[in-house]
Amino acid sequence: TIFGEFALMYGAPRAATVTCTADGTLWFLERNAFRCSLAKQRSKVRNETRELLASVPILSTLSNDQKSLVADSMEVLTFQENDYIIKKGDVGNVFYIIKSGSVLCNQIGSGVNKKSDVTLGPGEYFGER
Repeated sequence: TIFGEFALMYGAPRAATVTCTADGTLWFLERNAFRCSLAKQRSKVRNETRELLASVPILSTLSNDQKSLVADSMEVLTFQENDYIIKKGDVGNVFYIIKSGSVLCNQIGSGVNKKSDVTLGPGEYFGER
């Protein structure tokens, strides 16, 4: 059971009383150190994401401020080999940029507009149409 995270993250009052029932040793993390660690991690992720955004041709015209706003809005999704990310016919409301790994884009177009399968890797993107 885990509790106390609201006190750590938001300065909320403790939700329980804890008493030692046997001799032991504890690790502890002060709220300010926790928040500082999170801020450093967020800043690192934002900078990495901004650099990635700068390498995407259709986003290259964004200002640094705009790239920061986009970077703050992005989320990381993790997929395993052979997982479907999108399927042909799905509603297109998400733009993906590959951070690591590779994806196979197949069943591209139809009829005279059908294209060959394409493998994409880090820094490449899909879902923009």
